[in-house]
Amino acid sequence: MATRKIEKIIGIAAGLAGIFGLYITIYGVPPWLKGHQNKKYTFEASVFLGEPSITNSYFKEGDTLRLEETLSLRWSGVKSCGEDSRVKQEYDAAFNGWVESSKIVIDTLRHLNSNFEAGESHSKQSQAPFPSNARSCEGSGSIKCWIEFVK
Repeated sequence: MATRKIEKIIGIAAGLAGIFGLYITIYGVPPWLKGHQNKKYTFEASVFLGEPSITNSYFKEGDTLRLEETLSLRWSGVKSCGEDSRVKQEYDAAFNGWVESSKIVIDTLRHLNSNFEAGESHSKQSQAPFPSNARSCEGSGSIKCWIEFVK
């Protein structure tokens, strides 16, 4: 007796699933279910930023677009190219510029979040021979940036 009830319940559930599937096929996903189907797309920024018009047609309400790019940086000066504060300053400046340019290109979506991961940095100090004794330094490093937009 219990087995028949379970079979009947399973049959009803399967029938409802079939009807729901047919409804979606004919009318599309109902609005109350769309919030559960938001997608997250990740692109290499340099590839995606060449075609920003895609954001108007391809992305649906609630979808998230994540752009990632690795930036290689170089800086120079008289001294302190390898100090943590200088490296942080260079990384922050490059990241903030990248975020602002991304926001200008992707102006049809709302900026959600952004950050970066710092890679290794290297620096070199040098001094010219006497009588000049002029100092100089060079620094380099890389950061992996990401930014997320939502429609």
